[in-house]
Amino acid sequence: MRTIQRLELVVGWTNLLVGYALWTLMMYLTDVWKLPFTDAAVILNLYYEVSAFLPLLLQFLVDTLMGNFWMLLISSLAYSMGLVFLAMSTPPLLSKVTGSCSSYEPECIGDAQRVLFYTALAFIAVGTAGHTVSLSSFVEEQGQDADSAPDNVTFGSIIEVRVRKVVGFGIPCFAVLGFPYIKPWSLHFGIPAIFSVVATLIFMSGSSSYTCVEPQGSPLTMVMRVFVAAASKNNHPHPYHSQLNGMANSEIPHTCHPLRCLNKAALVLPNQSLEEQQNNRWKLCTVAEVEYTKHIVRWVPMAISFMSLGLLISLGVTFFVEQAKHMNHKAVGSLTVPLTIFWWITAQARSIVPGVYYTISVLSHPNEVTRHARAGTKVSMLIGILCCLTAAKVESHRLERNHPISVFWLLPQFILLGATQGMYESGLALTSSQIFRFRPHLAKFMALFTSMGINMGFIGSIIAINVLGKVTKTGGKQGWFQDTLNHSRLDNYYYFLAGLCAANLVLYYMVWKFCRGEDDS
Repeated sequence: MRTIQRLELVVGWTNLLVGYALWTLMMYLTDVWKLPFTDAAVILNLYYEVSAFLPLLLQFLVDTLMGNFWMLLISSLAYSMGLVFLAMSTPPLLSKVTGSCSSYEPECIGDAQRVLFYTALAFIAVGTAGHTVSLSSFVEEQGQDADSAPDNVTFGSIIEVRVRKVVGFGIPCFAVLGFPYIKPWSLHFGIPAIFSVVATLIFMSGSSSYTCVEPQGSPLTMVMRVFVAAASKNNHPHPYHSQLNGMANSEIPHTCHPLRCLNKAALVLPNQSLEEQQNNRWKLCTVAEVEYTKHIVRWVPMAISFMSLGLLISLGVTFFVEQAKHMNHKAVGSLTVPLTIFWWITAQARSIVPGVYYTISVLSHPNEVTRHARAGTKVSMLIGILCCLTAAKVESHRLERNHPISVFWLLPQFILLGATQGMYESGLALTSSQIFRFRPHLAKFMALFTSMGINMGFIGSIIAINVLGKVTKTGGKQGWFQDTLNHSRLDNYYYFLAGLCAANLVLYYMVWKFCRGEDDS
């Protein structure tokens, strides 16, 4: 039990420190590599897009081949290697080996550093995705409640609890307040690397005592079986209820009209015995499997309709950070504001705002939790529109002034950004858990699928920057995106995103009305 608690603690704060390191990559690429801020944004958007696609693939491997233990082990090793490579990609560490200079200047970034940097991002993406997929599931498999009190309270256990509390409070404070004053980038990336290696060693030290659950099969396999079984009976008429396999004891209501062609997958043919047909799961499925497949198919266009939120979320690690760099960081006297405070504020808004919303909703209408969950996704889009409009106003104000304005002007847009992320995540989680309440594993799978659909917006951001950059230059005009922020017009881009989010809200409502099933009304 203590091993699991230590693992959760160390891995949790390792992920926190890695989150900080990734948040500062925009500053590293623009300050050290001297890349235009749009090129740096493209690199980061590609990384986050890969990170969004990998969990779905890794979840399939966990469900069919590996199990959570091996996925967590491989992803922890990848995490550690990626962070070590990221630290090694900074100029001072390999300067003697490569013969390059050791200062943080673009001429000191050679081919070896670039290869290590991009390789590091690939490994970190695998590590992040693997932890997302397997960490919480692996802890649940151990049958341990990390919050439960131990049977035998000893002096050592009391000290351990106190240490966990101190570390749990101290590391976030250190990341938010202490990291900005560590000047060498090698330490910025090296400290998370050390934590990751320690977490991996702690995890491996308890490998003999873990409970490992064998793979139980993937929902993708179920979907494929339903489609294959339905296609094999395409020439048969649509079945009646009495002809369907598992109709009597189905855990989910049967629907007739939405995607009724898939009902044939559960059709029991009269010329073969039921037992013989049930032995071939690629020819005969149950009503429950068909209905879950319908829900998954109907979920696809709704997930894709969230793509504009991905464009908005990408701002939090790219353009918002670049804005903060060009503003006055002084708070009181000579005391400066560490930019990481905005990373922390975004995370807090992401967790607090949904809790407040759903608490008020449940207290006012306790019997309409599902409706409020679905409303939460719409609320996230409304907050996203407000976030874009606020960011546009702040950027217009910044460009109009001849001197840097206070960085605290960015506070509202970072809060709104965190609220947007938190509302759509919690809304989708509650909706999927309600739809797939009899099969929680499907709810987790669909949450990963939806996250992938939303984060397609990172690719959309790359496309939008390139297309709008070229379109706005037509007629000899100055385009929205230049090499430096002060010569660009990010405020116009934010207004464009506000309009896109508004259109996306209308699209989402239309898709939801069209794709919902009979039991969703």
